[in-house]
Amino acid sequence: MLLLAAAGSAFGTSISSLESTSGVNVGLQVSAAPSILGAFGASNEKIGFAPLAGDANLDNIVDQADYTVWYNNFGNNNATWTNGDFNSDQIVDQADYTIWYNNYGRTNTKQDPSSPVVPEPLTLGGLALGLAACSNYLRRRLLPQPG
Repeated sequence: MLLLAAAGSAFGTSISSLESTSGVNVGLQVSAAPSILGAFGASNEKIGFAPLAGDANLDNIVDQADYTVWYNNFGNNNATWTNGDFNSDQIVDQADYTIWYNNYGRTNTKQDPSSPVVPEPLTLGGLALGLAACSNYLRRRLLPQPG
């Protein structure tokens, strides 16, 4: 959580965890400057991921398309994240280029919450086979042998 808070403060955001009534951490609440969350159409919105630094078009890849957005908006004094203002100072400048450059090639993969992680069938089969072998070994070792 400390790492997220430190990363969030660099972009003018406030990050806090959400907890259910049973005390289980169920997600993040991200509050950010309008320039960041403006890309999502809100000033304070619960989202499942933070925008990837340098990803102006929010396609989860920092690439040439994001550079083009930065280049086309260079010098803009009323800029938002989707205009290439990655440090939230409302100016598209060299500092924003540096953020794009340092993150070029990075991707942000996120899992769809509607598709939970399910173990592979072979994993369950291997587990069942291992339990059967251990059970057979223990049965032979602990039970008295006839004769």
